[in-house]
Parts: sequence; structure tokens; C-alpha cells
Amino acid sequence: GYEPQLDQEKIRNHYLHLCQLASPGHFDKALAECREYCKKYSSCWELLLLMGQWIVNYHQLASPPSQPHELLQEALGLFQRIEKHGSDHHLASQALEMQAYCYLALGDPDSTIRLLENRKEINISPQLLLSQAYKMKGNNAKAKEVLQVSIYYEVVLLFNILPNMSILYIDEPTKVEQCRRIGQMVSDAFDLIHLHPIL
Repeated sequence: GYEPQLDQEKIRNHYLHLCQLASPGHFDKALAECREYCKKYSSCWELLLLMGQWIVNYHQLASPPSQPHELLQEALGLFQRIEKHGSDHHLASQALEMQAYCYLALGDPDSTIRLLENRKEINISPQLLLSQAYKMKGNNAKAKEVLQVSIYYEVVLLFNILPNMSILYIDEPTKVEQCRRIGQMVSDAFDLIHLHPIL
């Protein structure tokens, strides 16, 4: 049956449990649990967002050839519900971006463009505001820690973008080399080979 909101720690634990369970041999069981969470906490928007992201991240483990496509549609439905009915603007924004990703993965670039092309939002990093708040309270160590974590995630995002830029410039070797050099300089500056070896 339906239950109300979960706190962030329980939401995180549910998500991590599903991630640990996800494997070709156990995916159906994990998916059934995911669906049960969605049914039980159908108005816990933060949980639904993570459950949708879990489906997107692991949908390729589904067995029948048609099921990955159906699972992306299922995740898309969750993200649409969050955007339409949720009251948290940040979650709604994340849900919209995940919808755009799902449409792209489903081979529908027109819907992705429709969702994203006219967005006029200028996102102010909450980490920047949080760091400034800690600084005002005199906690410089915490202010630095918040910004360091934020920089790390921005650098990881950059390394997700650079390969796509290189592909777009595949017929311009000079631009490809420029992307490679930028990536190498940033990697060296942040010692990414140790911080994030997979990059």
C-alpha cells in the first residue's frame, strides 16, 4: 500500500541496495523491488527520481530485446510525473533533463530539443551559495570542502562533454587535438588518474 515520504538516508539506502542487486542474474528481482518502492512511495518525488535514474542506468541488463526500450518508457513516465506533480523546483528540473535523456535514448531527438531548446534558466550553483554561507559563519574549512567537491563534479562533467565534442569535430583533426590537450591539462592539474581512474 501507499506510504508517505521517506527521509534522504532511507532513499539513498534503497537506491544503493538496488545498485548492489543489479546484475544480469538478479535484474528482474531488483526491478520488481524498484517498482514496489515506486508504488509504496508514489508521492515521494526524490525517491521516484532516483528510481527512474536507476532504471535508466541499468535498463540494458533486461533480458528480452524489447524490454530495455519499454523500461526507458517506464522511467520517462516517472520523470514526467515528478515534473508535473512535484513541488520541488530543483527535482522538477532534474526530472525534465532526465526526460530529455530518455527521449534521446529512445531515438526521439525532436522531443529532446522541444524540452531543452527554449530553457532560459541560469543555474546558480547551490554549492557556491552554501560555501559562501559557511564562509560568513567563519567556517572556511567547510567552505573550501564544499567548493572542492563541486569542482570535482564539474570536472567529471567536462570529461563527459569532451569526447562528444571530439566526435563532432572528427573531420577537423586540429580541433580534436585541441580537445585532447584541454582534457590532458585538466587531468594533470587535478591528478584525475588517481581521483577518478576511469576517466
